[in-house]
Amino acid sequence: MLHYAVLLWGVVGWAIPSPAWLLAYLIAMPLIAVQWLLNGNTCILNNVESWIAAGRWRDETDADQGGFIAGVLYGLTGWRPSPRMNDAISYGLLAVFWILAAIHWIRL
Repeated sequence: MLHYAVLLWGVVGWAIPSPAWLLAYLIAMPLIAVQWLLNGNTCILNNVESWIAAGRWRDETDADQGGFIAGVLYGLTGWRPSPRMNDAISYGLLAVFWILAAIHWIRL
């Protein structure tokens, strides 16, 4: 559930009409991207979930390991993007939402 809460925050957080909230969002979103990049395009939340469930930091048998967005897309549409497409979608969405937050912050 934590993963879905973070996903929801990432998708709608840019729309919150609070300068402090938007500034935190503008700082956090690039940090999420850097964390993915340094962690092999895998979210640290996946690693924590793997540690709890399997006792390993990286559980290669976990379909969501490095593919949470792909899993969400598959659940919603029946289409599972390739790992490369998943990465492009993930980083692209982060960029779009960051730009929306920056525009919103400037206009406040």
